[in-house]
Amino acid sequence: ISENEFKQIYSLTKGIAAKIDYVVKKFRLEQSWAKILDYDHAKDLYEADLRRVITSENINTKKILALVAYSEMPLTESVIKEILHIGDEEYGLGIKECDTFFVVTNDIVSFENALFHKFVRDSLSDIKQDVELLIAEHLEKLSVETKEYLYLPALYSSLNKTSALLSCLNPENIHKILISTGSQASLNEQCEYGYKACEAHSDMVLGDQFRFALNKSTFRELEKNELWDSEIEALLAVGENEKAFTLAKEVYIKEERLKSLIIIARRATNLPKEILEDIKHSIKELCSSINFKYIPDKAFELAKLL
Repeated sequence: ISENEFKQIYSLTKGIAAKIDYVVKKFRLEQSWAKILDYDHAKDLYEADLRRVITSENINTKKILALVAYSEMPLTESVIKEILHIGDEEYGLGIKECDTFFVVTNDIVSFENALFHKFVRDSLSDIKQDVELLIAEHLEKLSVETKEYLYLPALYSSLNKTSALLSCLNPENIHKILISTGSQASLNEQCEYGYKACEAHSDMVLGDQFRFALNKSTFRELEKNELWDSEIEALLAVGENEKAFTLAKEVYIKEERLKSLIIIARRATNLPKEILEDIKHSIKELCSSINFKYIPDKAFELAKLL
């Protein structure tokens, strides 16, 4: 490319890697820098592409783009069609205009470029609530034991549907969430939504506010729990490494299981290679599945051990 083209590309991207990547992919599609540099980029690199999509004659194009942009839960093509109440043909025509923005990994549809995803979220805020209502309608049909159901309280919170949120987080469902997820962080997250909703409407839901305040206090105390630590450490001290590993795998709460495995990885000696690899794999898997934001004290403790 010429020096002038280089300056224009830098002007568009400001040297930001994600934007450079976006431009390079567009060049591969257009096979011409001139076409890319002639785009109307008055405000942002992504503006022309988004404008082209949302002005498409196909009404489903904008809906698909917004749904993938605002959904916090993973979406497959079949779930997208179910949420939007459209068939295969309608979906195919709708996604035709915007499929270059997406990547499909393990059947999950997501944005290929994180900055473009953020730009779409900021730009389509006028239909955010409509999309969230459609997602909530879909989730309301699911059982509380499904992992997708866990996204419903966050939606109710965003939509300010306090009564629906508190009904969703009744004591029976809270118990089911703990059983289905086996994670204190996940439980803390759901109760945090309930507590904040009660804070905002304390005159309406005094009983529920007390319930969530009590839960919050109890769960914070549970974060300090060291129930399994001493038994694991005792087994390691007498060289019963495999028994310690077997015990650690049986710990139900994910965060406590993770801590037990880390203790074994740090302190056990002469572990068989296959057990060591199993421990490493389990630690990585647990770290990726726990939302540490909702267990701050435990997260800090685990981070130090790691």
